[in-house]
Amino acid sequence: QIYTSPTLGPNDSSSSSSFAAVVTCFFLDTARNVYAYLLAIHTLLRPGGVWINVGPLQWHSNALLTPSGDELRVMIEGMGFRVAEWAVDDETLVDYRGDGDSF
Repeated sequence: QIYTSPTLGPNDSSSSSSFAAVVTCFFLDTARNVYAYLLAIHTLLRPGGVWINVGPLQWHSNALLTPSGDELRVMIEGMGFRVAEWAVDDETLVDYRGDGDSF
């Protein structure tokens, strides 16, 4: 669900194309359905907007898809994003959830 202000409900259509930038941090790999996350981000951005993402690809156990970095890039570009810069560190594991499952 996307909330842009206390007065807007989840996925409120008035938030479509509202933002020049969306920043996500340690976020994508929390998705049950990563396509839903990508669609929400794409919907929020106005034309020419910028999405900045940082964080690991250590998919949670509830994820329907667990794409590699290369597969995720194909998905992102397939949704209409133009990738200006891309870097993936497939070797460093980050125990950011503190549950040991991210290793």
